[in-house]
Parts: sequence; C-alpha cells; structure tokens
Amino acid sequence: MWVTPAVDVGVVDVADLSTLFTPGGVHELRVLKVGGRKRTDSGYFDDPGALAAAADRYAAQGDGSVYVTVNPVHPGLLARSGANIVKEWADTTTSDRDVVARRWLFNDLDAIRPTDIPSTDGEHAAAYERANAIREHLTGLGWPDPVFMDSGNGTYLNYQIDLPNDDHATALVKACLAALAAKFNDDVIKVDTTAFNAARIMRVPGTVNRKGAGHADRQHRDARILTAPSTLDVVPVEALTALAALAVKPAQARVIHTSSSFEPIAAVFDLVGFIDRHLPDATGPKPWADGGQIWTIPVCPFNTEHVRSEVHVGRLANGALTAGCQHESCEWRWPELRAHFEPEAPGIRAWPVARAARAGRLPLRVTETADMIEWLWETLGIGPLSGFFLRDGQLVHTPAEGEEGYVAPSDDRDHDGPAQVRTVSAGQIRARVQGAYDVYREVKETDPED
Repeated sequence: MWVTPAVDVGVVDVADLSTLFTPGGVHELRVLKVGGRKRTDSGYFDDPGALAAAADRYAAQGDGSVYVTVNPVHPGLLARSGANIVKEWADTTTSDRDVVARRWLFNDLDAIRPTDIPSTDGEHAAAYERANAIREHLTGLGWPDPVFMDSGNGTYLNYQIDLPNDDHATALVKACLAALAAKFNDDVIKVDTTAFNAARIMRVPGTVNRKGAGHADRQHRDARILTAPSTLDVVPVEALTALAALAVKPAQARVIHTSSSFEPIAAVFDLVGFIDRHLPDATGPKPWADGGQIWTIPVCPFNTEHVRSEVHVGRLANGALTAGCQHESCEWRWPELRAHFEPEAPGIRAWPVARAARAGRLPLRVTETADMIEWLWETLGIGPLSGFFLRDGQLVHTPAEGEEGYVAPSDDRDHDGPAQVRTVSAGQIRARVQGAYDVYREVKETDPED
C-alpha cells in the first residue's frame, strides 16, 4: 500500500512520541528560532507525555520550529535544565557524544529547491512517491516496515536499528544513506546523506514545519506519523551491511584485464571456491546490485576484533569483484583480501602493512591518480578526515570541538554540528593525509633490460 498526503491534524500525540521514544530513554526537545529570533529553547525528557505537552505549547503559540532527537541521549542530561523542563535561551544542546545508542536509521527525503522555503504540493507529493519506492525496495530485500512520517515539506522513513554509538556504527549508517542516495536521488528528490550523525534531530509529529514565511503555492504543513507497524522489528546488522556495500563505487571494483585476451579476470575467477576455502563462515550469496551477488563475513580477516558481520565480499553484475570492512581502521579491498589468503597466486603482491603498523599510521597504497581521487571521495568525513566534505564543488572543513578554528554553534541553526565551515586547500588536505597515513606508491616491476 502506497502512502499519500493526508489532512493536517495540528496536535502532538503522546502515542506518536511513544513510538519514536526508546523505552526508558531520554530525548531532547529543541525549539529553534523562537520568536523569529536567534533563540533556541531546549529541555530533556524521559516522559513522552510531558514532551508532547511542551511541544504542543510551542505549536499552539505558532512559534519556532519544534524538533526532537532521533536517538536517546545520556540520562545525566536531565540535570542540564531539570527533568522534563524546557530552558529558554539554552546555551548547550545535544552533541554526538551525548547519544547513548543508535535506535533509528533516519532517512530524510526532500525536494531539491532553494533553502528556507516550503515545498510545493507537487514537490511534497514527489517526496511521498520516492519514499514509497524506497520502502518497497527495502521490503523486497527483507527489511521490516519503517515508521513513515511526513516532515511537512518531505518525508521521513525511520527504520528501527540496534547499534552502539561509535565510529563503526557511524560509518555503517553513513554508507547506508549513501547507497540509497546512489539508487534513488535525482534532480527532483534527494535522500539527505548528511543525516548520519548520532545527534540528528527531526520534526516533532503534530507540529508545523515553519520553514520560511510561506507564500502562494508554498505553504506550511504539519509534520506527522503516517504509518507505523504495530510491532517494530530491528533491521539486522547483516541487512545494513549488505545495503552499505552498495555504496561502493564502480572504480573500487574495476574489472582487471589479462594482457593477452582482455577477458575480465573477475568474470572467470572462482569466487565461490575462494570463499569456501578461506571464509567458511560466510553467509550468502544474496542477490545484490541489480544482478550481482554478496556474501557477509562474521569476522574481519584483518582484525579479529571486528566481529559484527560488517565485512562483505561480492561480485557485481559485470563480473567485477569487491570486498571490504565497514570499520574506519580497515582500508583493504578485494586485492588485499586475495593477497592475504593467496599471496603466491599469479600477479599478487602482498600488502605491506608492517611498516605502517610500526609507524602507528594506517597504510595507504597509491597505484593510480584515479584510485586516489576515488579513495579521497569515499573517506572524506570519517576517521582521520573527519570534518572534511564537499560543498558546491569546494573542499571544506568544519573544525570539531577542541580543534583549532572551532566556533560554538549559534542558536539560529536548524541542524547539528559546528557552525563554522572553512574552505581548505589541497595542501591542507595533503598534510592531514600524510599525518594520518603511511602513504606509499606501488609501481610495476619491470625487466632491467627494458
């Protein structure tokens, strides 16, 4: 059944909040631009009823944009403003490190349009259509039903997950959103790939999305829950990992050709035999990437502490092979995996990690400029390159708290994270890479007589 836009209700329902609340958890209510000014009100609640009442008061006043944290936060934050009490002109709000666990994979779909204006009815309906398509796609992959929400301008698809709040989970969630964006984004509707941070906030259902002033065919609408399953089932980690694997770019899984026949080696390589010999605990294969196959590996072959089935090995529809681990400390791909288990195979060169391990830095192999560009694109925003991202074709950086150049967020923002964004040069990004990675260039061995 496809979900379609409904009539606004204009009331915060305790049952709706109970659906989104982690039982016994604490969530922040945050109201931005109160009175149309640079004012943020904030309070921490362990009582969905009290949070609903507070949100209703702001909604009734027609004042501010009312949000709630997607994930539960540290219960000690109840002492920040008092339990179930909203503090006006709040100085501090939830940061990523305040989140105790990840309970939702938050998909925010919106129409592409100028900032700070409401969507048209047509744009709004297009977001519904795209959300329905994503839901059907994930259902076909065996995912449970999500909580389907109207954000007022677009849609939310909230899938229940059960992950810790750590770098590994952040990378996994980020990759899942990137995979959905790669398949479903176009020049009309986009999946917000920046919504991976743990302290993400979303509109409180039953309140009005007051983005912009509204005009003509761009009017304000209510945020609301449209459908929710009677029982919320958790998306298995294996399903998240399989989806995240789809974010791998084609350049990371190129087909290598022989020098004589130019037939793809990957297409004739016995991947099933390789997995049977070296990865007997693998599960799969499952259909993947429009004609490909994917296996999930329970333990990372390069780091036995990575035990949450976050490793994949797969074959794309064109025969190209791909592999990897979701952990930021793992930089290996299919060539390294093959070399790890079959170092004597023709054409294989061992991955020299020992030198990098002694230096206390991660190994980074450079073979071609195109590979390096692809790696940089994939790595921006995580691990040693945290805070770097592309905006309008420029490389920019948001300093984290404690880093040089950090500026505390201002109260007029409607998102989380440091407020300062700086354009950076190629030299700055080069210095960060060289400081965090042991970079070396691999060259082909040639005959001395050549």
